[in-house]
Amino acid sequence: MKSLRKKKEVKRVKDSSREDQKNIQKLLKEGWEYCSKSEWRKLSGKAKEKAKEKKKESPRPSLQEPTVMGLTQR
Repeated sequence: MKSLRKKKEVKRVKDSSREDQKNIQKLLKEGWEYCSKSEWRKLSGKAKEKAKEKKKESPRPSLQEPTVMGLTQR
């Protein structure tokens, strides 16, 4: 996959076949430019979604308070 941008619009485009690569060349001639994956995330809003997912994750069991048969040890 390649990331392309044109001003503030971004696209992810396949590049696995010759036809896909020709399509990318066509887009480049139309004014699209390659961009990094981090830039693509910023412009597409994927970075915000990823941050939300991290906040929703529950803590690892090893970080929780130890218990014996459901009772908290002190």
